[in-house]
Amino acid sequence: MKKVSYIAIDKRVSSLLPKKRAYNTIEALISVSIDIDNLIHKTGIKPETEEEAIRLLLSNVSISAYASLWRWSRWKTRKFLYDLSTSNGYIVNRKPTGNRHPVSLIIKGLQDITDRKPTLLTILNTKKESIRDFDLQDKEGFPLSFERFIGENNQNHLDREKTLCIAYFLDKFARIQKDQHPHLKPNQWQEAIDTIFNVKFDDGNKEIDSEQCKRIIDVYFEKKYQVGCDYHLPHFLSEGIKKNLFYEELY
Repeated sequence: MKKVSYIAIDKRVSSLLPKKRAYNTIEALISVSIDIDNLIHKTGIKPETEEEAIRLLLSNVSISAYASLWRWSRWKTRKFLYDLSTSNGYIVNRKPTGNRHPVSLIIKGLQDITDRKPTLLTILNTKKESIRDFDLQDKEGFPLSFERFIGENNQNHLDREKTLCIAYFLDKFARIQKDQHPHLKPNQWQEAIDTIFNVKFDDGNKEIDSEQCKRIIDVYFEKKYQVGCDYHLPHFLSEGIKKNLFYEELY
């Protein structure tokens, strides 16, 4: 076992966490640690890795709840929890001086400490908000719903017509497939917004408008593709599919 030093902290320190300002890295770490410890006692689940601990956490507390509590952006909050889950609980805190101070999240059962177990740290019981399809190993971010993606981004820089067409596609999917469209990663949603009106040809690109886009979406769901086709948005947006739909319906 590598040689490290631990400082036991009384859980009552949670009462000293900020109420009217943003949390710093160490304060957020304390907040997460206490919640994980409380969940272990409440559920009886004992995570064996940092990744499992963060999964347990996110099945009970939402990203938006932490973002609101810590006064962080949701993207910063998501990245912080992702880093904890993939770096053996190790976080580097950068202070204004530029010095880097390593801080570790210690989860019960994950570290063999001979003299005493560390006291783990929580915070308030926030309302459970289910987050499905999280993949903590994905460096492109957490999969999330389109509605959540829009809510977490400044809508002023998102093209309204394009977002409405994606919403139209997702609604069509739900009605025909009798299920909600799987969550996608933030970069996938952004790519969909950037490319949904774009049809690529050998000699260049052609832009279609909102009504034309909805027409080819309708045709797309009427077609019978090969067995195993999932009719997911990335399939619709693939170059060959959209180009063929354009030729069939709009050319």
